[in-house]
Amino acid sequence: NEKVRDRRTVEKKPRFDKNLLAHRTVSAAVVRAEIIFWLQERDDRGNCGGTVISGGALRRSRRPVFPAFSHSIPMSKRMRPHDHAVLIFDGACGTNLQEMIIPVSAWEGREGCNELLNLTAPDTIVQLHAAFVEAGAMVIETNTFGANRIVLEEYGLQDRVAAINRAAVDNARRAIGGKPNIYVAGSVGPGTKLPSLGHVPVEVLAQAYEEQLRALVEAGVDLVMIETCQDLLQIKTAVTTCYEILGVLQVEIPVMVSVTIERTGTMLVGSDIAAAAVTFEPYPLFSFGLNCATGPQDMESHIRYLSRNWPGRISCVPNQGMPEVVNGQTCYPLDPDTYAREMKRFVTEYGVSVIGGCCGTTAVHTRRLVEELDGVQPAQREVTR
Repeated sequence: NEKVRDRRTVEKKPRFDKNLLAHRTVSAAVVRAEIIFWLQERDDRGNCGGTVISGGALRRSRRPVFPAFSHSIPMSKRMRPHDHAVLIFDGACGTNLQEMIIPVSAWEGREGCNELLNLTAPDTIVQLHAAFVEAGAMVIETNTFGANRIVLEEYGLQDRVAAINRAAVDNARRAIGGKPNIYVAGSVGPGTKLPSLGHVPVEVLAQAYEEQLRALVEAGVDLVMIETCQDLLQIKTAVTTCYEILGVLQVEIPVMVSVTIERTGTMLVGSDIAAAAVTFEPYPLFSFGLNCATGPQDMESHIRYLSRNWPGRISCVPNQGMPEVVNGQTCYPLDPDTYAREMKRFVTEYGVSVIGGCCGTTAVHTRRLVEELDGVQPAQREVTR
């Protein structure tokens, strides 16, 4: 029965309290109080509100919306991600790069570090992004899934974090080529070490996220996508650090969270979708949903739960089915037509409004998705409590 504290009783702090991260089960009321103060502080500066979706319907929010730093389109002619009833993300990065011809020299002896290619093979990354732009994707994710210090240290690249992330944003912008209403999302992956399993201290993980997020935001991303999450403590660390950076830089851009639910029905560390949803409901997220691990069929029960219980926008970014090994090659069996039909059904039946593709998703899949969703509106939802 703990009540959210009134702003007058909240100790004034410029950002979230990092000490909250020391506990794996933070009271929703405490987190909400921190966020309320943060948002009200921004409102006191006279910024305009944004638009969010709650319970399937649009409503005005007091949440301010700041532009990202580097755009060539005048603000008066630019839409924002909030303005679209359905937002279509691009497809896979890693599985598509595996099909591209990349000079051996571009790897610098660090095969497997796709993020390095932002610096050593930028034209390849631009070509990959451009294929999704031409297919009609509205959001291009940066090639930065593992571009934090913890992951890059495994390749001896820990001192090139900022350069790699900045180059990734520049490559995405080049691919977009100034086309209006196409956005760049900064991809932030879970890394290779999970705090709940004792792989990495929370403080070290937070520092790694801070460095990456600062580089992405300063380079001008339009959104932040914290994705493929398997650990609630890891997500809280990333989300809290993200809002701290936005507060320091006095920028607000949409922050999205996407968890990965295995075929067992839980995240890797054992949390189910209900636990994840209730944990992050207090945060002012642009969207919350699922990506990776499985195809649409195995995601449906979790999406149905969010449709009935999550008050904000829902995202669904599945793999193209479960991977299969055929003649020694990893293949994803879902064809573009089936994928597009399934995603349309999620939009019209469950009110999903952020759609895209993860592993195995090609530009052909995205093109069919765009065609299938033309003129489609998300179902109105009634959230039950």
